[in-house]
Amino acid sequence: DYLASSRAVSKMHLEPATAAVVESYIAPCDLRLGEHEVKKGSWVIAVKVGDEELWERIRSGEYGGFSVGGLAERTPEEVGAEG
Repeated sequence: DYLASSRAVSKMHLEPATAAVVESYIAPCDLRLGEHEVKKGSWVIAVKVGDEELWERIRSGEYGGFSVGGLAERTPEEVGAEG
């Protein structure tokens, strides 16, 4: 539910992109994804790109990676009486 309601993808942090994070996990062990070796503990995300022009720019190597950022809001927790 978090990914469905909180994800946002943009091109170069400037303009919204027709793309969505569809998977996010910490690699539980060393593994291989396509031609890439992934070490245990690495953060892995999968993004579905719905814009053909953007996908071609990614495939050509013009966009070679991701910059991941986020925002959070702190909310104090209520402390209940112990006992």
